[in-house]
Amino acid sequence: MRKTPENMSKKIIFTAGVCAIALLCISCGRTTSEVSVAGGPNHTEFYREIDAFTLQAAVNERPPLDDTSGISAPLLPLDAVYIVAATWGGTLAVTAGNNVKWATKLDAGFISAGMFADAERNIYCAATDGAVYSFDIDGNRRWKTQVTAAKGITAFFAVLPFGGGMLCSTYGGEATFISKTGDILWQRVFTGGIAGAPCAGTEICYIPAADFSGRTDTLFAIDKNGRNLWTSFSANATFSAAPVFAGTGVWIGEKSTAGSMKAPRLIALDSITGKTLHSIPLEATLRRISASDKSVASVSWNSGTGEPITAVRTFNFDGKELWKLYYRFPIISPIIFSKKNAVLTGVQGTAYGIYAVNDSGVVQNVFSMEDAPDLNLNPAIAPDGSLLFAAKKQTIITRVGLKKSLMPF
Repeated sequence: MRKTPENMSKKIIFTAGVCAIALLCISCGRTTSEVSVAGGPNHTEFYREIDAFTLQAAVNERPPLDDTSGISAPLLPLDAVYIVAATWGGTLAVTAGNNVKWATKLDAGFISAGMFADAERNIYCAATDGAVYSFDIDGNRRWKTQVTAAKGITAFFAVLPFGGGMLCSTYGGEATFISKTGDILWQRVFTGGIAGAPCAGTEICYIPAADFSGRTDTLFAIDKNGRNLWTSFSANATFSAAPVFAGTGVWIGEKSTAGSMKAPRLIALDSITGKTLHSIPLEATLRRISASDKSVASVSWNSGTGEPITAVRTFNFDGKELWKLYYRFPIISPIIFSKKNAVLTGVQGTAYGIYAVNDSGVVQNVFSMEDAPDLNLNPAIAPDGSLLFAAKKQTIITRVGLKKSLMPF
């Protein structure tokens, strides 16, 4: 099922003055850890290496790509300088500020889901042509593996580092475990589709499978050898928020289907046995879950007519509520944690706002981005604590962080 690798042509667009500094930065900026979206494969949105988020200034970076179709996927910061960006036109590029280290085109389609990079900074991504690609840090294609033969556009969830390889899953229901050399090790097909982005621990991945009838979704715990360890479901309930793996539990959002009066819930399951640990009723449908090393956060709101009310609540791992906030506008992102504070993003009319809160839920700072382009409000987090927002219709990256120290050059 694997195709023979072939190098793609790449375009170097890098000014000499910045090149020397940036090359130095990427050399010293390499780490021994993998880099992926949402704080890692557990999808907790917890960045323990960052002391605190500071919201002082925003800078728009405009890397000079020939492809100006807009950024199609979550950004992937390789370090404080280099960012992997993908466009609607099928370009994959590594940028640094207003410069481009390299850019290359996929065979077909575009990347619309989260990417990840391994310790050697090889990049792994899934495209709408149904294939997973890998490129090295210099932009050379390492391999391409076709994971689905479905015709048309294939919608992937984020590619997760897992079990020494990666988990690639599609909305249509394929879950594929691939080695870092591009070999398919196993594949599962969930006929009702996959209800939300899977998450993973070191040895077990958690896949929320949708019910074909739309009435009862099921969470599968599968080890790296493809074996079912346990399943969990509630009759006449579907999943409204993707799972996260935090503490000893897997946390997921649940809502009742038609005919049931049961309140929306935040469910915690033991990660090894699948036993229900907590079932916490909420006042609105749960949309986002995240977690630090000591708490779990939920973002809930109901769709429909009228003014949206968003409830943001945090709980300790024993299910006890710590604090809650209410907003009269939608909170788009999950709560994103550093060691000492957290941030979340929302939108009021055409204005974007970033809110920083402390451990007690007290709002410390509100940063408004009234003049920003049309952004994806789920930011990537750079190692220096900057929030990186991708413009949807332009090739612009908006970096929010410390004033006068957003970039080292």
